[in-house]
Amino acid sequence: MFFDLSLAKLVESIKFGEILAEDLIVEVYRQIDQYNPSLHIYRSVLPYEIAVSRARSIDRKIISGEKVGKLCGIPVSVKENICIRDQYLTNSCGSKILDSYHSPFNAT
Repeated sequence: MFFDLSLAKLVESIKFGEILAEDLIVEVYRQIDQYNPSLHIYRSVLPYEIAVSRARSIDRKIISGEKVGKLCGIPVSVKENICIRDQYLTNSCGSKILDSYHSPFNAT
């Protein structure tokens, strides 16, 4: 359902409450669980509970009419050599030496 939509339609549907960010992230994680074990696309994935909690928070903001960013609620994937300051994600750049590295800053 979600993956047949254009980005513009998905953004609009979340913005107007037709699609919940929580439902979208649950489906994204279902796809990750299905394909990542064989394709090894992601080395570091935000824990499911954290991702769902963040999506619920976004949904609450949208429902309450709070201003949110243009792509708020849209899951993104960031290449692992780009530093992201998040205690739940590692930035190993594909290196075993940096396997448990947590960036103290965000890339700019």
